[in-house]
Amino acid sequence: MYALWVADVMRTFVRKWCKCSADVAVRSIVDWGYYRQRLSSAIQKIITIPAAMQKVKKLQILFPYDDVLLFFSQMDSLFSNQSSS
Repeated sequence: MYALWVADVMRTFVRKWCKCSADVAVRSIVDWGYYRQRLSSAIQKIITIPAAMQKVKKLQILFPYDDVLLFFSQMDSLFSNQSSS
C-alpha cells in the first residue's frame, strides 16, 4: 500500500518537474553521460592515477586515461631520462 502511494507521489512530482502530462520514466530524464564522467573521474583519482604513479603494469583500464595522468607519466619519463644520463 505504502509503495503504491510513493510511486504515485513520485509520478506526480516528475510530471510537475518535467511539465508534461504523460508518464515519464526517471531513467529517461537522467543525464547518464554526466554520471559516467563523474564515476570515471572518481575511479581515476582513487585507483588509476596512484597505480600508474607506482608503475603498475597490468592495470585493467575501464575508462580512458585523463590528461593529468598522461602529463605525470611524461614528466616521470622526462625525469628518469635526466637522472640516468
